[in-house]
Amino acid sequence: QESSNRYLSYNAQATYVYNNRYILSGNISRMGSDNYADGERFGTFPGGSMGWVLSEESWLKKSFVNLLKLRASYGRAGQAVTGVSRYPYQGTFTEGSGYNFGTSQSYTEGVYESTAGNKNIKWEISDMANFGVDFDLWNKKIYGSVDFFKEWRSNILVSRSTVPSLFGVNAPQDSYGKAETKGFEITLGHSNRIGDFEYYIDGMLTFNTNKITEMDELTPDYAYQARTGNRIDQSQLLIWKQWASNPDLIPESYEDAVANPQKYPWNAAGKYKLGNAVFQDTNGDRKIDSYDKVPTGYTNIPELIPTIRLGFSWKGFDARAVLTAYLNRTVPCRENMDYGFGWGGTSTHEITNTWGYYTDDPTDPRNINAKYPRLSTSFSDLDRNYPYNESTIWVVNGDFLSLRNVEVGYSLPARLISKVNMTKCRLYFSGYNLCNWSHLPKGFDPENPTNYIWAYPKTRSFTFGVNIGF
Repeated sequence: QESSNRYLSYNAQATYVYNNRYILSGNISRMGSDNYADGERFGTFPGGSMGWVLSEESWLKKSFVNLLKLRASYGRAGQAVTGVSRYPYQGTFTEGSGYNFGTSQSYTEGVYESTAGNKNIKWEISDMANFGVDFDLWNKKIYGSVDFFKEWRSNILVSRSTVPSLFGVNAPQDSYGKAETKGFEITLGHSNRIGDFEYYIDGMLTFNTNKITEMDELTPDYAYQARTGNRIDQSQLLIWKQWASNPDLIPESYEDAVANPQKYPWNAAGKYKLGNAVFQDTNGDRKIDSYDKVPTGYTNIPELIPTIRLGFSWKGFDARAVLTAYLNRTVPCRENMDYGFGWGGTSTHEITNTWGYYTDDPTDPRNINAKYPRLSTSFSDLDRNYPYNESTIWVVNGDFLSLRNVEVGYSLPARLISKVNMTKCRLYFSGYNLCNWSHLPKGFDPENPTNYIWAYPKTRSFTFGVNIGF
């Protein structure tokens, strides 16, 4: 049984404010974790910020500007929980690889070093800079904030690619990786009161993108397959071009595909059947294989997240709603579409969009415009089995808009409820996860598409309630 993680930290913080206008703040933390080797257990993490409240200046204080604040900060943080096992600086020994001894050749279990230790594993570091402004104009007629940030992460655990195979034991991960993240966050709102009618609307827009700057990557045979410089977890995919629909264009061999460039490129997994996918021959060698994969699309994590909140109240009635969107997002759907018939067919309702569902005629528009490759009772190596299932056939635009929450209510007049010693009595009705608009197939939870088969999907819920105060 593994022992619990142990930490030790020393922290200090100081803040100075002059005349409510100028703000300076600094902090420093010295933290230690027992999970690292001597010399790497402790890290020092400083931070500092400054602010200038312009709305407190005499030349701006009596204007329509209720708040105007400029701020900047820089800080370093450490992450000790990085997924590494306990005491990774020590080698791991495992039972196995025994020997036969004696005249009876009886087998005796042995112990071997399954993974070498690494004393270079250390705290993962995050350095972040932020510049922002907060504002409030005309008493909340216009209010909001704007932030720009950039983060540099280092000492990320990666599997080293430059460790030679003659090392003789599984090489441990190393604190070598680096990545950068940058983006902005904008909040803008408006609220007002006109007689008995009071309303508000505000929105938030968050943009966040990243790239790998170091991962000890070997130089790939083709520069377009390098992961360094691309998004974290970005997929490399085969690009679908068409369905194999003309028997005269199906090559009999690789040599046939080279000798007859008008034919489909040869697929290294075997000969096409009608309805198989024909992929882009990216490197132009007339053969479809893993070298034709290219970084494609975004990732499952959205780069752009807009949110809108709006509401009003009038003579005891009130209502509010929240809408959220995920944009610049790509999601995989193969498991959802291909689960069934021994993982070889398309058993969901999307089966009707599979080549050959209605007819084997390759000229049928339903086959020409099919979304998925030909049906089979087992995985087709050419387009449904690894590595050829990693293609643009099975990924979709993951952007969606969600009506997240709507609530309406009515508060009984104070003159009525005061007769029974109540201070408030509000009846309300709310709905959660009411509606989604997305590019995903019908029935998918756009926020977590794999819920379609792997987990219970997010539910739509309705609530009726009463808030009472005495």
